[in-house]
Amino acid sequence: DRAENIRRVGEVAALLADAGLIVITAFISPYRADRERAREAAGDAFREVFIDADVATCESRDPKGLYKRARAGEIAEFTGISAPYEEPAEPDIRVDTSGRGVEECLDELLKIGPKRVDAVVEQIERVIDIDALSDHDASRVARDEIADVVIRTNQLVAFDNHEDLAGTGRIIFVDRHLTLGGGVLSLGNYPDQRQLVTVRGTNLTEVDHRVEPDRAENIRRVGEVAALLADAGLIVITAFISPYRADRERAREAAGDAFREVFIDADVATCESRDPKGLYKRARAGEIAEFTGISAPYEEPAEPDIRVDTSGRGVEECLDELVAYVTENFSNPR
Repeated sequence: DRAENIRRVGEVAALLADAGLIVITAFISPYRADRERAREAAGDAFREVFIDADVATCESRDPKGLYKRARAGEIAEFTGISAPYEEPAEPDIRVDTSGRGVEECLDELLKIGPKRVDAVVEQIERVIDIDALSDHDASRVARDEIADVVIRTNQLVAFDNHEDLAGTGRIIFVDRHLTLGGGVLSLGNYPDQRQLVTVRGTNLTEVDHRVEPDRAENIRRVGEVAALLADAGLIVITAFISPYRADRERAREAAGDAFREVFIDADVATCESRDPKGLYKRARAGEIAEFTGISAPYEEPAEPDIRVDTSGRGVEECLDELVAYVTENFSNPR
C-alpha cells in the first residue's frame, strides 16, 4: 500500500498548496517513482526534501526498535536493511541530519519558505509621521518612514488580515536579495477574491445520483481531506450526494468535534423540478439503475446539526441560513 499512500499524500498536499498553504510532509518514500508521482500531482509547487541520514544514524535513533527487529529477520523488506532506498538524484534541498538536532535541521528546512511573488507598489496612500501623529501625501517612502501602500502582485496570494492572524499577516519587500522593508497586511477596501478560486482534488471521483461501489470510498476521502483542512484552521463546506448514514458517520469520525452534518432537505418532487441534466427523467424511464430517491434509498439524517429546507426557496436565501450557522458556531475568537 505504500505507493498508493504516497500518491494520496501528494494529492492532498497539492490540494492544500492550491489553497495557498505551505505543506511539509514527512513520509518514508524509498522509491523515486513514487516521489515523481507526488511531484506530478503538485506541479511547480513541489519541492523534494532529502532528509539525509545513513543507516547507522537511523539505527541510533530507533525508539521502536524496528531496525533491531529487521536485523533479526523479524521484519521483511525493511527500508535500508532488506529493501533498497533510492536516494533523490537532484533534491531541491538536502538536510544532513548526522550529528545535528531536530531544531537545527528544522531551521534549515524552513528557509525554503514562505512563497515569493513578483509585486509592485501601485500607490502610496499616505506617509505617517509618528512624531507629529499626522500623515501626508508623498511620491516616495524614505528610509525609516512608515506608510500605507497598495501592493499589486502578479498572482493570487493567500494571507490574513494582520489584526485577525498576525502570523500570516506580515510581508517583506525584497529587491535582488536586498531587503527594502516590511509591514503588516490588510485588505482595506479591496474585495475579497477568494471566491474566484476553485480547488479541485484529483483524488475525488465524480459521482452522480447512482449508487456506485466507489461512492463509500469517495465520501471517506472527502471526509479525510475536509478533516485535514479543518485541522489547519480552515472552515470547509462540502456538497456531496451521500445517501447512507454509515458513510456520513465515517466522515464524522474523521473530523471529530469539528464535524457538522448539514441536511439539505428537498423532497423528490423538488429535486425533479431542478434537474438540469435530466437524470431523474432517465431514472424514471429505467435508463439509470439504483438512482438515489427513485430506485435506491436516501437515509435522512436522524439528528442533523442544521436542516436547510430548500423547497420554495432560492439559493441565496438557503446560503444565508448556512452562513449564519457557520458564523454563529465557528466564529474565530482571534
